[in-house]
Amino acid sequence: VSRNVIVQATCHGADNSAMVDAVQASGGRARGVATVRPDVTDAELRRLDEAGVRGVRFNFLKRLVSAAPQDDLAAIAKKIAPL
Repeated sequence: VSRNVIVQATCHGADNSAMVDAVQASGGRARGVATVRPDVTDAELRRLDEAGVRGVRFNFLKRLVSAAPQDDLAAIAKKIAPL
């Protein structure tokens, strides 16, 4: 496998540290998909971008989220659009 994508596990919530560590350990062969909250800061998004994260994961199962997913999706999409 020459390239791969590492997706943030649901069990870790928005603590992307293990996923970022795995992306950084890949020697440039992996990109990441993070889980972020609607109140994520621009600084955190820049840090994730610099670490190799290229996407955001959304959970739509009611047992996994407390807010209406479309509200979170719209807020997060607006924040990540410049990246």
